[in-house]
Parts: sequence; C-alpha cells; structure tokens
Amino acid sequence: MERPSNRHEVFGQKPTKALILAAGLGTRLRPLTWNTPKPLLLLWGVPLLARTLRRLEDWGVTDFFINTHWRPEAVREFLDHHETRARVTLSHEPEILGTGGALRAFEKQLDGEPFWVVNGDIAFSLDPAPLLRAFDAQPCVASVWLKPGLGPCTVETDSENRVTCWRSATPRAPNTATLAGVHLVSPEIFRFFPGDKNSFSILEPWQAAERAGLPVFGVRVEPSFWADIGTHASYFQAHAEILKSGGSILLPSDLKSGGSILLPSDLPGFVVTPPIAPVSENTPPHRACLALDWNPAHTVVSHLGARGSNREFWRVASPHASAIVIQYSGQQRAENLRYAPLTHALLDVGVPVPRVLHEIRNPDRTGLLVLQDLGDLSLQSFLQTHPDPGSARLPAYTQILNEIHHFHNAAQKLDLDLEPYFDASLYAWEQNLFEEHLLLRCGKPGFPPQIREEYARVTERLLASPRTVVHRDLQSTNLLLHENRWHFIDFQGMRRGAIVYDLASLLCDPYVSLPARERDALLRHYVSLCDPAIRDRLLDDFHFAVVQRLTQAMGAYGRLTALGHAEFQTHLAPAARLLSESAQRCGLHAIQKMVLSWINVG
Repeated sequence: MERPSNRHEVFGQKPTKALILAAGLGTRLRPLTWNTPKPLLLLWGVPLLARTLRRLEDWGVTDFFINTHWRPEAVREFLDHHETRARVTLSHEPEILGTGGALRAFEKQLDGEPFWVVNGDIAFSLDPAPLLRAFDAQPCVASVWLKPGLGPCTVETDSENRVTCWRSATPRAPNTATLAGVHLVSPEIFRFFPGDKNSFSILEPWQAAERAGLPVFGVRVEPSFWADIGTHASYFQAHAEILKSGGSILLPSDLKSGGSILLPSDLPGFVVTPPIAPVSENTPPHRACLALDWNPAHTVVSHLGARGSNREFWRVASPHASAIVIQYSGQQRAENLRYAPLTHALLDVGVPVPRVLHEIRNPDRTGLLVLQDLGDLSLQSFLQTHPDPGSARLPAYTQILNEIHHFHNAAQKLDLDLEPYFDASLYAWEQNLFEEHLLLRCGKPGFPPQIREEYARVTERLLASPRTVVHRDLQSTNLLLHENRWHFIDFQGMRRGAIVYDLASLLCDPYVSLPARERDALLRHYVSLCDPAIRDRLLDDFHFAVVQRLTQAMGAYGRLTALGHAEFQTHLAPAARLLSESAQRCGLHAIQKMVLSWINVG
C-alpha cells in the first residue's frame, strides 16, 4: 500500500495552523496559578502565551486553536486584549482530555494539513527549519523537537533519528533527550486515535502509527533555548537564563523593546505574585549570592514575604541552581539562632531536612540563612492533587510517619540546645491563645471553671504521656517532597514533649481533610513502630493531644486573622470540627460544647 505524502514542502507553503495546549492545572506552581493559568504567567513582563503566539506567527501561522480548562475566563480576557494578525479558536474542556484528546475537537478545522502542536507552558526559541526538513524527508506522522541534557531525557532515537522509545529504561543516558513540546504533526494522526476513550496522551496515536510504518522523527536543534515552566525553580531559572543572555533569547520580533528585557505588560490583569526581578545590591539576596559565589547580575529573586518568628524569605535562582534566603532576628525569637546547628545535627543522623548552604550571624543576634531549595510541593499541595487514598495519599502518609519515627528516635539521642520543654505553663499558654483571641477579643466571656478543669485534665494527661524530642509544628505545610523523600522544615522550635503532640499536628491538620478511619489506621501504623510498652498509652493519649494542639491552632488562627491575614479564618471551621470530635472521645464535654457553640456547628 502506498504511504501518504506529508503534503508539505519546506521551501513551499509552511504550516499555517497550530494547536496550543493550555489546559493544565499548574498545581506545582501554586500559589502563582491559583488565579492565573500557567500559560499566562509572565516571563520578564510578557505572558508565556503571548510569546508563543508571536513566535508561531513569525513562523507563518495564521490560525490558532487553544484548549482551556483552568480559569478559561482569564485566557479569553487575555485574548481580548492581545493584538494578533491570526484567527484564534478556543475549546473549553470541562474535564481535561490529555495531549491527544485535545486534538479531536479541532480535527475538522485543521483541514487535513500539517499543523504545529505546542505546549502552552514552555518558553522556547529555535529555528523551525530542521523540524520542517525532517517532516518532508519521508512519510511520517510527526517530527518532534528533542532537547538533550535538560529535563527528564526519556526519549531514545536510532541512527536515522526515528523515535524508538518514549520511556527509556536509562533516562539521561547519552542517547536520550527530552520531548520539548514543539511538534509538527501530520493529519494522518487522526487515523490512529483510540476509538474507545476521549482522554488520552498524544503518545498513543504516535505509537500506533509507528506500528503501522509511519515513524516519528526526533530532531535536535542547536542553538536553541527551552524551559519547561513546571515548577517554581524552573520558572525562576528561565528568568535567570534570559537575564544572563541580556535578553537576546525569547524575544519574538515584535516583543523587543530597545534591547531591554524588562518588558512591562500592557495587560494589567495579568500580574504574577510574587514578582521576579534582578537582584539589587546591598540586599539579603545580594549578600547570599556573594556567599554562594553566584554572579548577582545573572541571578533573579522573588520575595516570598515576611513570615512568623520574625523572619523574611526570598527565593533566588541562578541559571543552574536556586536557594532560599531567610533574614531573621534572634532577639525576640531565640529559636531562630538554633536553626543552623539543629540542621547539621539532624543531617548527621539521617533526618531529611534542607541543607544550610551559608549562614551569617551578626553581633546583634540578627542573621541570614541560605538554605537548599526543596521546591514547593508540600504535603498540603500533594494532597490537593492526589485525593484518592488508594493511589498516593496513604502511601505518602505512611512514608512520612516512618520518617517521623526516625526523627523522634534520632533527635532524642542528640545533645541539642532546644527550646524549653513542654511543661504545664506552655500548655496553659497554648490554651490561653484560644481564650484571648477567640473569646475575649470577640467580646465573649473567658473560660468558665468547668473549661479550665477539663484543660487541666488535658495538661496532666500530656505531661505523663511518653516523651521525645518533637517537631512541635508538624503540619502539612512543613513537609516538602523532594527527590521522592519527605523533608521537614520549620523545626527550629523543636523541644521535648509528648510524642502524640506531633501525631496530632499531622493527622488532625485543619489544612487537609483526612477521614477518621484513615486517621485511626495511620495512628496505629505509627504506634506499631514503637516500643510495645508504650503503644497502648499512645493510643489512649492521642485525642487529648488533638484537643491541645487544635486549641492552640484555633487561637493562632484568630490572632492572625485579627492581624489582617484573613485566609486563616477559613481553617477555623475544620479545626473546630476536629477538636470537638476529639473532645467528645476524651469525655471533655464542656470543651466540646464551647467549640461547637463558638463555630456555630453541630
């Protein structure tokens, strides 16, 4: 049977149609993508989508097809303001259809001609001629841009540049490259679409075409630039690469502005927070660059804001690395001075925490910490993208509990300078947070005698509970997944206290929602790792620790809300429900009634 022609000549008519894949959720880039779809993130003042549209227009594209899912109204608003010579057609996907399924909506409009398919979340610069030549050389279903040395590098090709494997058993081996997200596709692909499903990867029809004798050619193009804007680190590094180049890359012809890379966007609705900028002199990020021997002129910074414990945070990125910079005061919060020595001690015993890359401590007890950047995939973020307990949630918690058990055992054997241990006065201080910020501040009476009596029972129970060195703030935002291992952060407040306090912080965290059955199963898993002599006591004391921990948490949320951080108010209701559930299980009926009446649930 005669193979079909690609119906394209490199020196004749160029492809005039392009599909831009813009339906991703951008979960790894949150909070930047909570309100802004990933293709609209700014790269030196210009949305990624604007760069892609202008780049492809320079290649001769006159018809764009764009799929949407997350925040489609933002994409429509962007296009309403974006000046283009081309026609643009949108297709909204209520459920994401995958890189293959997205094509089906546009099959008739593609008119049986070759077309470009481009990922909406990449920054790229390349000459398309090698892709066009490979596509024209002989019949194929696609020619795809491959980038060696960057990304996962899982695609293998043979001596004639045919793709032979999409998921290499030896990723990053010399013969591998990364599928970079720019493809020239033959209309023959539609012959190989699976008929039994709507959502699928573009790899499926490609592999079916390969089996039928229509190969996919992988094309390496140099010089070229590629950045997959999938994580905070890669997003910042893309800015750093452009800064290093002086703006010579990633500026399609009509986006250049006097050679400046600091291009202001004329779309005021599309602003990335936190902003990314070059490093200014005589700032904490500048001092960090000098300490790391990074060229400040080739480094970018994002201010992450001030946090609790008298600290201020930045993320800095050179073209090839990133780090977290923390400026702190040890005058009001002595625990900040303990972070670096605690880090070194924990790393020595195999506890996963970010490495200290540099520390500057001043005579006035202020200082600067430069930490390994572990990324932003916290347990809270992870759970938002893995809601099914059978797929990833329970294995993740099991791994974390194993790490916590190791942390508890290893830390108590170290000779550490720690915060004062949990005693009756500290438990009372945590309880008083609730009274002060959720009762007295709201004009309600303070704790009546019956409430104080029940909290005294909680304190007595926890003071007699099995003890170790505890993290003290072991919530989902203080656990980061990095290189397939969960790491602890914000542990400078470590102290000796009840083991169950950490377990309560993790398993009854108002930031996430764990069903009671799962919480109980995970508690039993941790207890099974412990000395049999204390197992029953841990099970018996757990819910008393939940009452204590959530009393403290709700008081803290009330205080932060009063300071203007309204987002913490959203955690009060789930915290109250968890607290009242544990109070009931402990027979603390006055506390339960107080919490239910305050939150107006039950």
